[in-house]
Amino acid sequence: MKLKKPIFAATLAALAAVPVSAAAAPPYAIETLETWVGAPNGNQLYVRLVRPVPALCPGQRFPALVAIPGGTGAGAPLADNPGYRNLAGSGFVVVVFNAEGRGSGLPGNLRSEGTENCNGYAHQDDLKAIVEYTASLPNVDPANIGVETASFGIAIGAGALGRYPSLRVAYLLDQEGPHDNLVITFYDAGRETAVCGHLSTVTDPSAENAAFWAEREAFRYIGTYPGRYLRMQAEVDHAQNPGYFRHAIEMINAATRSAFGGAGAACWTRMNGSDIGNPIDAIYPLDDPSQYLAWVSGRLSDHPGLNLTYAREMSALVAGGGTGCAKVSLLAGKTLLVRDDAANPARRKIVFVSRDPMVLPPDRGAAGDPTSVGGALELLNPATGEAASFSLAAENWRGLGAPAGSGGYRYSDPWLSRGPCKRVELREGKLKARCRGSQISFTLDEESQGSLGVRPTAGGSEYCMLFGGTIVKDTRGLFEAREAPQPASCPGVPQGAQLFTARPR
Repeated sequence: MKLKKPIFAATLAALAAVPVSAAAAPPYAIETLETWVGAPNGNQLYVRLVRPVPALCPGQRFPALVAIPGGTGAGAPLADNPGYRNLAGSGFVVVVFNAEGRGSGLPGNLRSEGTENCNGYAHQDDLKAIVEYTASLPNVDPANIGVETASFGIAIGAGALGRYPSLRVAYLLDQEGPHDNLVITFYDAGRETAVCGHLSTVTDPSAENAAFWAEREAFRYIGTYPGRYLRMQAEVDHAQNPGYFRHAIEMINAATRSAFGGAGAACWTRMNGSDIGNPIDAIYPLDDPSQYLAWVSGRLSDHPGLNLTYAREMSALVAGGGTGCAKVSLLAGKTLLVRDDAANPARRKIVFVSRDPMVLPPDRGAAGDPTSVGGALELLNPATGEAASFSLAAENWRGLGAPAGSGGYRYSDPWLSRGPCKRVELREGKLKARCRGSQISFTLDEESQGSLGVRPTAGGSEYCMLFGGTIVKDTRGLFEAREAPQPASCPGVPQGAQLFTARPR
C-alpha cells in the first residue's frame, strides 16, 4: 500500500494511522503503522509506530517510547530494529519519525517536509508535535511516555523537553549525548570536524556561529526539564577518547535539583541504571576523578539492548510512582466559575470542569483509592498567595462502574455535612466539581484575580489547573474563565516535582 501525504495539515486527533504490516511476538502480537503528523510550522512529518495490535487488547493502554537516532539521521527506519519490535511485543508503543528534511523517500523511510535543521529548534518542535500526537493515541498511557536519544539526538531531546517543560514526557533516556559544541565537533577529542557546516566556537567565535550552537547545546536546556533523567555513559565513550566524561558529568549536574547540589529541576536523576548501582540524585565533581561513581564497563556497544533494558526500568519506575517525584498531573481546564458575596457568604460558589486525557483515576483497591484515603480540593491565587483547601472525606466517595472503581469515582455530599463540596466526579478524561456555601473561605475581594489555580486530590493522585485562558469575567466577587491550556507549572508544587502522574497498575 502506498501512503500518500495529506495535502492539508490535519489536526492530531484526525490523523489516520494506516496498518502496513503485522507480526506475532510474545506476549503481544504487534503491528507496524505509518502516518503523517503536522509540525508546529505546518510541515508534515513521516511517523512509524510499532505497537500491540489494539483489536487484540481492546481498551488497554501501554507505555510509549519515542526514539531519536544519533547524528543527523532518519528515525523512521528504527521501526524495523528487532530490539524496538521486541519492546513493542512486551507491551510498549514505540514511536519513531523523520525530522524535517530527513528520509530517503524509500518505503519505510519517506521524506518529511521541510529542510534539514541539524537538531535545532525546528527539529525540537518536531519532537514536541510527536509527543503530543503520541499522548493522543487511545492505546497509550499519556502519563508514561519516555523519550530516548542516542548521541547527538540529545540536542533534539533536551532542547524540546527543556523548552517545553509541560510536555507529557515522564522520563528522558540519554545515551552518551554530546552536550556542547566542543564535544559535538570533537574539539575536545583533538580531531575537530565541521558538523552541519559549523566548527566549534573556539575555532570560529563569531556571533553567528555562537547563535547556531546555542540552539543545539543540550546543557542549556536540560536544567528546565522537570521529569526523570537517566544518563547512560560507558567507560569508553562511543565518540570521545577513553576516560572522557565531561559531557556526562555536566549533563547530570545541570539536570539534578539544587537540593542535591545540582542546578536543574529534574525530579529524579541517575548515571546509568540500577544494575550499575549509582545513587539517585547524585552529582559528580568534574575535577576529582576519585569521586566519580561507576560507568558501564567497556563501551555501550558491548552491551546490546541495554538502552531498552533501561527504558523498561524507567517505565516501571514511572508506573510505580518512584522516589522523589510528586504525583501531580497538569490538566487543561474547560470552565471555572468562582463567586463570592461578602454580604451573603452562603452564596459563594466554585464550579469547574476539565476534559483532558491526563485525568486518570486510580485503579480500584490501589493505595491511591479515594474511597480509602479521601481527597481534597484547593483553590489558590498565584499572584496574592491566597489559598483555601476543602476536605473530601473517604466516606463520601464511591467507585463507579462494575466492578466498583472501574469507571472512576464520585464524591457526593448533598447536605454539605462534611464541607462545601456537593459533588466531585473523577472519570478517565474528565474531572468536575461543584461546591457552594459559607464553608468556602476563599474570597474575591480584590478588584481582579488575573488567574486562579485549582488543585484537586483524590487519594494518592493530584491534579492541577491554572485558569487564565479565556477570561469571561474578572471583577470583585466573580471570576469566570474558559478553555485554560495545560499550565507550564503548578502553583503550590515545588519546582522540579514530577508533573505527570502515572496510572496505577
